[in-house]
Amino acid sequence: MFKINHKILNVVLLILLAVIVVKNNYLSKLGLILFKDSNHNYKSNREYKRQLDLYKVYSKKQCNYVMLGNSITQNVNWNELLNRTDIINRGIGKDVTAGFKNRLNHVTSLKPKYCFIMGGINDILFNIDVDEILANYEDIVRILKAENIIPIIQSTLFVSESYENANSINIKVNNLNSRLIQLSKSHDVKYLDLNGILSSNNNLKDSYTTDGIHLNGIGYLKWKKILAMEMKNHQLSD
Repeated sequence: MFKINHKILNVVLLILLAVIVVKNNYLSKLGLILFKDSNHNYKSNREYKRQLDLYKVYSKKQCNYVMLGNSITQNVNWNELLNRTDIINRGIGKDVTAGFKNRLNHVTSLKPKYCFIMGGINDILFNIDVDEILANYEDIVRILKAENIIPIIQSTLFVSESYENANSINIKVNNLNSRLIQLSKSHDVKYLDLNGILSSNNNLKDSYTTDGIHLNGIGYLKWKKILAMEMKNHQLSD
């Protein structure tokens, strides 16, 4: 009778599993697993390096507003969206709040009157503790205020219900936002609740996202309404 060599069978099964994973791109779909890294170093982010290199050659013109954030901020042309000419985008894909803090000189050198901040989701995906995220936010707020720049904190967006491990992620997002509200009050800075219009039941609405985490055009239009109202109160001509 033919005997099955279990060691060989296990090796074959592992190879087949690896082929299936690669073929179906499961690793990218399980982004949370790949993202988790409590020792994440923003300096290893290629996009971070690329954008900082570009910042060096951009003209250092003064502006009224800087949008500071990650890919959700980076992915849209804010001047075109808001029909203005006085906004500079300082969003970087995959960036975390420690990265925001490290590159604040590329915000302060522009001498804006206001800086809108929105981040934290990548920190959560990289399994960075909420206490550390809050500490970075607090440092950012203090540095901006010391440079006579008014910080405006925007809520960290939830992911959609269809996103991998959405429930556990959104519990952390909700906790982070609760503490950001407290931070904004203690430092007397404005807090804009984006989730009030972009989310429902602590989930980003599917109609506003391309992939469960990034916004589509309609999502940015909703965000625009909140920003346009806030900017109107500032009465700054572009």
